Amino acid sequence: MKLNILYSLCILAFCFFRCNSDDEKTEISSPKISITSPYEGYIYIDGKYIGSKTPKEVFLPNGTHVIGVAMDETRTYLRTEIEITDEVTSINLTESDQPEPKKWKALWIGVETVAHDDCTSSYSKEELDQAYDYFCWSIKEHFEKFSYNTTKWELVREDYPEILNLDESNSGLLIDPSTIASLKPEIKPGDYDAVFCFYREKDGDCQMAANFFGLAWLDPLALDIKAGYVIVKFDDYRSNSVYDRLQWYKNNDPGVWCHEWLHTVGEGFYQNLGSELPEKNSQGLVIHSAETYKYKYPWLAWYEDIIAGRVKHLNRPHEYVGIGPETLLKYNVRDLAVK
Repeated sequence: MKLNILYSLCILAFCFFRCNSDDEKTEISSPKISITSPYEGYIYIDGKYIGSKTPKEVFLPNGTHVIGVAMDETRTYLRTEIEITDEVTSINLTESDQPEPKKWKALWIGVETVAHDDCTSSYSKEELDQAYDYFCWSIKEHFEKFSYNTTKWELVREDYPEILNLDESNSGLLIDPSTIASLKPEIKPGDYDAVFCFYREKDGDCQMAANFFGLAWLDPLALDIKAGYVIVKFDDYRSNSVYDRLQWYKNNDPGVWCHEWLHTVGEGFYQNLGSELPEKNSQGLVIHSAETYKYKYPWLAWYEDIIAGRVKHLNRPHEYVGIGPETLLKYNVRDLAVK
């Protein structure tokens, strides 16, 4: 009797295993959906990069999905929202599927003269023009291109022609965002997504000492101006020409504006909206964890992958983290500043 029961249980177990296997086989052999685009591009499903490029066949469960493709050839992002059914066998994205970019707005302030005690440091109008041109170049080549032109920046320049006394801080002498709020009370929440300040640290024997080249405030919505805030300053100790310094950075370390801006949206802003970004480093900063993820100086690939949502997850090998085109199309700082 025991032998019969044991034999029956073995038969049941075998049948159960075989049924499971048949179900899995049926699921795997179900039709795939072909995704194509005008040029090879990174595929995003419901806002997440899947680790594959077009053309590609993928499995998609029935239901509504957002399919996106980011193409390096044109630096554009195509998207479509589609109801997947058993009858859908292909998704062919075309240039007509390119969405309108999300509008961002920045204020760039070139400070002609900064001072502390009896020390002053100045840039001429021509030198500030050169610095602003470099900033505009970075907006186009980094901010917008890395987003696959899902963002479009409107730039406003307002130089400060008077002497501006620097504020003391733990990081050294700087221009605090509260100072900008006082100097420009007309700035209201929702006016700008980011405010960028530029000035000269060292002029001859006079130096406004501080332990940074670029500096960003990490929570834009906590500031009075309700916008990201960034300082970039040049010390000019390697050259008497701001143009030469700009060219050196452009050729060797061109990402300073992008790096600092990412601090303003990548340390908590987009995480609070549901995005998963890379892990923080030992300093508690996401944007400084490039080496943890095996990226190399000068970090441009790191900045691009954060913006594009293509940083490989440290513990989940088939997943990627970052901001991503869909999130960039939905949210900027100004939208939340007025809520």
